[in-house]
Amino acid sequence: MSMRVVEKQFFRMLSGMVLSRPLAVVCAGLLLALIGFLAGSRMISLNADTDDLIASDVPYMADYQAFAEEFGDLERMWVVLDGSAGSRSASCAQWIRDRLEADESLGEIHGGISSEEQLTIATRAMSLDDLQSIVTGCEFIGLASTSGDVFRGLADILNGLPLIPEDPEDIRDLAGVILAIKWIVEGPPEMAERLLRSDGGQYIFIGIMPPKDYGTLGVISKPVQVVRDILAKAREVYPGIEMGLTGKPVLQSDEMATSDRDMTRAAILAIVLVSIVIMLVLGTVRLPLLAMLAFGCAAGWTYGLVGITIGQLNLLSIVFMLVLIGVGLDFGVHVISRYSEFRQTRGRAGSIRGLYQTVMRGNAAAVLTSSATFFVAWFTDFQGLRELGLIAGVGLLLCFLSMATVLPALLLICDRKPRDRGPVFKGMEFGLMDRLVHVPWMVIGCSVVLSLALLPFAWNMQFERNLLELQATDIESAQWEKRIASDSDSATWFAASMVDTREEAEDLVDRARSQKMIGRVRSIGDVVEPSTSDRVELRRQLDSCTASADAVSEHSVVSTIRDIDRHLKRLVPFAGTRGAELEDIIEALGFIESLGPQASSVIAENLADLVLFLNRVQEGNRLELRDSLPGGMRAELMSPQGRFLVMMHPTENVWDYDAMGRFVSDVRAIAPDATGIPMTHFESLDAMRDAFVLMMLLAVVFITVITILTFQNVLDVLVCLLTLGIGLWWTVGAMSLLGVSFNLANFFAAPILVGLGIDGSLHMVHRWKEGGPGRLKFGGTRRAVVLTSLTTMIGFGCLVIAEHKGLRSLGIVMAIGSASCLLSVVVLMPSLLAVRDRLRIQ
Repeated sequence: MSMRVVEKQFFRMLSGMVLSRPLAVVCAGLLLALIGFLAGSRMISLNADTDDLIASDVPYMADYQAFAEEFGDLERMWVVLDGSAGSRSASCAQWIRDRLEADESLGEIHGGISSEEQLTIATRAMSLDDLQSIVTGCEFIGLASTSGDVFRGLADILNGLPLIPEDPEDIRDLAGVILAIKWIVEGPPEMAERLLRSDGGQYIFIGIMPPKDYGTLGVISKPVQVVRDILAKAREVYPGIEMGLTGKPVLQSDEMATSDRDMTRAAILAIVLVSIVIMLVLGTVRLPLLAMLAFGCAAGWTYGLVGITIGQLNLLSIVFMLVLIGVGLDFGVHVISRYSEFRQTRGRAGSIRGLYQTVMRGNAAAVLTSSATFFVAWFTDFQGLRELGLIAGVGLLLCFLSMATVLPALLLICDRKPRDRGPVFKGMEFGLMDRLVHVPWMVIGCSVVLSLALLPFAWNMQFERNLLELQATDIESAQWEKRIASDSDSATWFAASMVDTREEAEDLVDRARSQKMIGRVRSIGDVVEPSTSDRVELRRQLDSCTASADAVSEHSVVSTIRDIDRHLKRLVPFAGTRGAELEDIIEALGFIESLGPQASSVIAENLADLVLFLNRVQEGNRLELRDSLPGGMRAELMSPQGRFLVMMHPTENVWDYDAMGRFVSDVRAIAPDATGIPMTHFESLDAMRDAFVLMMLLAVVFITVITILTFQNVLDVLVCLLTLGIGLWWTVGAMSLLGVSFNLANFFAAPILVGLGIDGSLHMVHRWKEGGPGRLKFGGTRRAVVLTSLTTMIGFGCLVIAEHKGLRSLGIVMAIGSASCLLSVVVLMPSLLAVRDRLRIQ
């Protein structure tokens, strides 16, 4: 059985069902739509995680997911302050940090290393000499405690040591006793909070790890607003200090908010303008409303099917409704346009039968080609594109089904007039185009000249890979990202390599610093010194030390001070470079002595603080390595499983694609398994472009096959494909001429334009093949093709008002592409068909 026989039987069945039971068809369609909307609203969840847009079995994504599973989420929001104001900038940063930490909804805050964290990591972070001093001082504090008066005990130990020791052990003991006395007199070492700064000190950072809700479009919109409210108050308290919020999650949140706002405004404007255009061209209000109702049924069916099968929408597939409106509604426009034409000479039933014999055949071929352009997305590596292709493809098929059943049934029920008056605006009969058909060679020649003129422009078409350039110009997060990207020390992006041992981490750090494109390298070595046998022994000794805050005798404090003072003064001439330190201790002793009766309480307080200080150092010393690391750095330095991370920052702005490629190359030269945002970003940019190119090539193959099966005539197929190709060529050339390059936002227009161009060609050829003396005028078919192109042009063209540059470029490309494909279909194609008619006659 041939395809044409199957097609005739299928449409005869639909025609019989609609003509015999139109009310039942409408009620069934509406009921299924209602069920679909209810099921979809309950079963469909939103997945706004950009990582899930790429298939998990892609090697570079598998590496990144393995890294994420090992170390968790390291994508922070970053508060950035200009540090040029010195202490005022630091004070502002602390003011902001205090308020961030007070808000529990913001999650983990990392703005530096606190004094407590410094004590916890002290035995692993300090030099061996400093650790030796701490151990010796602690030992003498413990030894002096046995006398019952620590201060007096230290004085006695000092007096018992040689004035000029020669034995290394005596030298060590003397240094330890003096250090212990210094602690008691001046208090324990002060650990000032260390802010998180860029290496050059230009910027101060505060990292925020907010809870992320991937079930919402904004993901972190609420935390972003909380932080920005705090920054707004900080600007009032600290005027003149520049500050902002950025980081990958913030950029994505701002982009989504901007896009959502732009899409809403564009959609409202598009609905108004498209409605006006449809009503003007068709000269009626009722028929477009019926088409919209039938479209609503298809949307409900699609929504319900998505809920039952996939169960989620991602950041790409969420635009499936835009695809259905842009392409699927066109089937209804063709139906009501041809129906209006039939009603001028036929009754209702005759007009419905005429639809199934003519326009439905064109719609069938068009839906197969349009859906094919989306179904081929399943052959790409992008899960987001796969799901979008599947949903949009099935949605278009359901749109066709609704326009072939529900819409004719609605027309049969609602149109009670015996005969329609026809279009109101006769000016829509395209007199100029009718005249051009009589000079086909001139039209073909002009088309060739135009195509050749656009050749150099189309050949030089560029592909913009810098996603930061697609953001709205006034978005704060994008401005700050550009600013810190120019300072390699402050770049928020890094390549990550996981290693099993600290020795491997140290080796990788050394190799990374030899690469030109790798700048700052971060690892556990920035916080922790190498674990040598000497350090292990000193830490063991410290762990066995005991220090207690014994009472200090009020009667012995003054005499003890004088004894220590006298002994230290005798040591000063022999102290060399440490003489100044002894002078400071002597000065402090003099001050305490001057306090009189209060001297003992000062010594007692200092001793209590010292014991607390030593106890905290010992507590940190006993912890496992990962537990001793500063809280804000722990997750990015060492995983819970004990692996270590080496983070390599670029020396150049890797938002630039070429710089990103050089950075990725240098990183992989020393760490082939490295991952991170620059690596996945670099791979996905080319992969996404290649995916769209693959979709286009496969779509052309499927379109060719479907067109051959539809017409079973080589010349018909060539006319359709040539018209489509010329329209796309003019689109690319005009884009380049106007300075519009392809990017990851407007590349989405390609499959839509392919579907739009081939649909118009198929409908025009179908109408031409119906024959008759006026077949080169195309009647209502040409009006429908013009109308669908205009609505697409207007619908997407309204995006030119968008602030988001990517969306704006999508609107420009769709407007240019719709116009180019329209001109190719309604001007060039009739001339090609006219030439065929002349050649056949000859």
